[in-house]
Amino acid sequence: LLDDLVDRGTALELRNRLINEAGTILVVELAAQCILGELEHFRGHLATQPPLGLFEFLVHHGGRVAEQSSGVIFGCNDDLIALKGTVLFAALDEPVHICNAILVNELSPEQIATISWSEPSHLADNDRLDWYMACGDLGGSALLQTEAGLSHALRWLMESARRQNTRFLEIRFSPGNYTAAGLSIHQVTDCLLSEATTFEQRYPGFQVRFLVMATRHKEQAAMDAHVTAAILYSGSVMKNGPRVTGFDLAGQEEGNEPARFQDIFKPLHRHFINITIHAGEMAEEDKIWQALYHLHAKRIGHGLKLIDNQKMMGYVRDHGIAIEMCPSSNRQTMGFRRFDREEQGETYPLKHYLDHGIIVTVNTDNPGISRTNLSREYLEAARLTPDGLSKWDILRLVRNGFRAIFLPKDEKDALLKEIDREVYGLILDDFFGPAGERM
Repeated sequence: LLDDLVDRGTALELRNRLINEAGTILVVELAAQCILGELEHFRGHLATQPPLGLFEFLVHHGGRVAEQSSGVIFGCNDDLIALKGTVLFAALDEPVHICNAILVNELSPEQIATISWSEPSHLADNDRLDWYMACGDLGGSALLQTEAGLSHALRWLMESARRQNTRFLEIRFSPGNYTAAGLSIHQVTDCLLSEATTFEQRYPGFQVRFLVMATRHKEQAAMDAHVTAAILYSGSVMKNGPRVTGFDLAGQEEGNEPARFQDIFKPLHRHFINITIHAGEMAEEDKIWQALYHLHAKRIGHGLKLIDNQKMMGYVRDHGIAIEMCPSSNRQTMGFRRFDREEQGETYPLKHYLDHGIIVTVNTDNPGISRTNLSREYLEAARLTPDGLSKWDILRLVRNGFRAIFLPKDEKDALLKEIDREVYGLILDDFFGPAGERM
């Protein structure tokens, strides 16, 4: 949520205080995402205004909250903004500030009462990953319960990515999470595919694909439903344009060995669905081994513990398995050290993987919780690296994103050729000046 809300207990304390003062979960959802220094400015208005009035207030008077929500890029140099990037790891559960006011306005009071977030009693207060996931439930899927709300959120995410010159956007979503107010999984997926198709037609050259995401610590029935949806909407059924191109397994690793999901994943393998697995984020590197050998993962989400097994690092490199890293999220859950500050902590392994020849990609995870975007993630990756990242490192990371996307070979090759031409142009500009000045 905020840099200052470094633990889940603090976030819950703020939430409970706001409930007592404002008396509504709607206000809490929006106010909890405002910068702490602005809470006093918002408090009097929040307690008295209905959702639409709050939305108008944020749009017209929200200051930098409104600017950040509109996709304005902060702290990025021109060279970085000019790059054409990919986002492999963007969660649809993005609690964007103004967008949430729209989403709330799409719900009826009965729907709001049904989906209002409450503290899961089984979570440990000292578990940062549990905190991160709880924030995602509060600010994302708890509001994405209508077709209008889903469309608003997806448009916002796509527009934010497009403004950063993103060329290819891969979005992970859990359609079953958006059915609490009456939608079916098919209605959810059809809505998102339709919205993405319209957006692609409006902005040629911008591509959107989806991964269905299951949660390992939830009921098997929910995972089975997501497996079925991934197969139904995969590229083997729908050709060209926005479609489901892969399947992701996320959630709490402890007590949920990847090997136990082998039978559930068999239908995905039979339909040749691309697989990525969150593994080695908080748990030991054996979870990565299981994801590779038991679930046939082509990509590993986070993979922070891979560094503990040099032999497996070589295997990952030699077999072209991509490691999807999320600097801000990884720092939030693991406390990695930033080298532009005087602080302690472990060194982020991204540069070590990159130097080892592994296909490392930079991703946003949940941009709402981490208050980030793709450009800021490249900057955060540099801050977490002892000697920073060179422009060449950044170009390699950008290209790795295109190498790792889940597309048929002919589509990926065509996209890579186009991107290589642009990257080559950037290199020429860097050495010899812009093309117009070389004459």
